[in-house]
Amino acid sequence: MKKAVMAIVALLILYSCDEDKIEDQVFIENIDSTALLNNPILYEPIDINVSFDNPDAEVEAINVFLDDQLIFNKNGVKSLSFRFEPEKYSPGEAIVKIEAVQPGGNTFMKDYPIIIHRKLLQIDLDSNFFRTGYGDHVLFASAADGFLLASKTIETLPNSFTLTTDQEISKDTPFYLNMASRFVTNDIEIVSIKSVDDLTRSSLDKFAPKSPRRGDVGQQWNLVTTGFNENILIVGRNGADYSYGYDHVDFDFSFSKWVNFNGIEPADEFYIQSAHRDGTEQGYKWITEDDLNNGIILDVADFSSENLVEGEVDVTYVDDFENGHDRRLGIYGYLSDEDFWTNTYHNIWLSGFRTLQSPNMFIRPTEDYVLNTSFHHYAHFLFLEDYLTVRRGTPLTNYSIPDWQLDFEITGKEITFNSVGTDHYVGKFWISSGNVTDELPVVEGKKVLYEWDICFNSVKKESLKLPEFPDTMKNWSFGKFYETNTPEIKWGRVERYEGILDYVQYLNTIIKENNDPLQVSPLFEAKFRSNEEYSSFNFDMNNFFN
Repeated sequence: MKKAVMAIVALLILYSCDEDKIEDQVFIENIDSTALLNNPILYEPIDINVSFDNPDAEVEAINVFLDDQLIFNKNGVKSLSFRFEPEKYSPGEAIVKIEAVQPGGNTFMKDYPIIIHRKLLQIDLDSNFFRTGYGDHVLFASAADGFLLASKTIETLPNSFTLTTDQEISKDTPFYLNMASRFVTNDIEIVSIKSVDDLTRSSLDKFAPKSPRRGDVGQQWNLVTTGFNENILIVGRNGADYSYGYDHVDFDFSFSKWVNFNGIEPADEFYIQSAHRDGTEQGYKWITEDDLNNGIILDVADFSSENLVEGEVDVTYVDDFENGHDRRLGIYGYLSDEDFWTNTYHNIWLSGFRTLQSPNMFIRPTEDYVLNTSFHHYAHFLFLEDYLTVRRGTPLTNYSIPDWQLDFEITGKEITFNSVGTDHYVGKFWISSGNVTDELPVVEGKKVLYEWDICFNSVKKESLKLPEFPDTMKNWSFGKFYETNTPEIKWGRVERYEGILDYVQYLNTIIKENNDPLQVSPLFEAKFRSNEEYSSFNFDMNNFFN
């Protein structure tokens, strides 16, 4: 009996102590987590720290819920750090609930509203990325069915941001990246759109394009010429940073030099060519800016023929389309390795003509050229009706033209196509309302000129659904036209690059940084197709984003 009484007394003493302890307990009145403040959008793993307002408070357990799902808990701690991984949870609005459990069952809970997104792409745009004079720049992503995933209006440059979406999209689900700009006057709206299809979150995680070579005319000169006549001409040519023209009636020579906005040093020597009208003799002369400023006289006797050699290319190929197409050969010269890698070229040869194949007019078996052998590097292009190649080095005698075909049609906002042949893996479509001389569509009294370049995987795809526009673009004149009209495809093509094995490599090697293909690959070639008679193809191999 005595032992029983002693046990009861001991229990009463212990209970009294716990009761005192609970009564003396320091309660939690607030939970702090800086990372969860202000309704954040979470799309990447983030370390979340949890602390309490009173460090003397006793905590038995901390529980973390996402809505009503327990996602993390820990016992016997007064603070907590845990890693939240948004990829594990469905995108959309959610509430992170942090619960602190104290002795005696007291709990304190605080809610943090969040938004879960999927990361599409990290984007870094430099100050000169968009065309000079264009405004209203919009970057947006679209699902394969055209559904709008995300959009961003670019108001200032440079600009770095992450494009994210509140839609569920796996890491291997393809989507479009689209970029639109417009130039507006009282009479016309000019819109440029670039779309790259078949990106995935796993194939391309960053888009950090170098701006194309941007510049403007810095200075102009007019020089006197002597010794030239209607048969001996200065041949109009241009380089990366200069151009010139010659009037063979008045014998006026004009020269323009550009200033680059990108910080690329312009050429300091300029290559001027002369030729007999029948092409029997060629000449050239190097001039400098000092020569231009001092008003030198361009004398035909000062033009040299040293280091000039002749060559020819077999151009017997005929594409069998009843179209008027170009046949052109151009050669670029570079004075140094640095000039090649900055694409500071001099145009040292350009020839060619248009063909009308139905009467088989103007088809010649060879294309002649003259090469100046004093340059350090060379590149050339051959545009042969529906075939285009751009390559490092001087022209070949013969070209093996791939047997590729691309058939396509557009219905509403969907392009269906069939590509034939092996080794190509990139496709391009050019959609346009024409040019300023065409009869352009008119929306609310304003002419609409649009150019839309679309890049796609020519191996995996059989159709493309054109994207839905963000609200900003729907209010453009072009946007209103697009909503109720079928865009017009001017041409399509398939292409390949030597050393680049598939479309994903193309995205990462060329598109990701907007690299000039010639600096990345020694060889590019493409085959075109147009569904219109007498349709020429644009020579736009260089930067896709221009």
